[in-house]
Amino acid sequence: MYFTATRPNIMYVVSLLSKHMHCASKTHFQAAKRIFRYIKGTIDYEIIFSQVEKLNLHGYSDSDWAGNINDMSFNFGSSVFYGAQRNKKL
Repeated sequence: MYFTATRPNIMYVVSLLSKHMHCASKTHFQAAKRIFRYIKGTIDYEIIFSQVEKLNLHGYSDSDWAGNINDMSFNFGSSVFYGAQRNKKL
């Protein structure tokens, strides 16, 4: 749970893998090992915050009602950027 809170880039894979905890197979174990290898290889990655004069808040969201034809589930995604600068259009 700590890694999913501090490493959002692996959150989806960990949640997908956790669905199979009750009937895990060798393939699931290999996937878990691959996640740990990824974490070990990116342990030095960091986010650096610096002082800026003007902070911006940008939010984006998207949803899809029953777009997955296999289980007709609701899909939702969102991103919030705090302090991000918008790219200028040319």
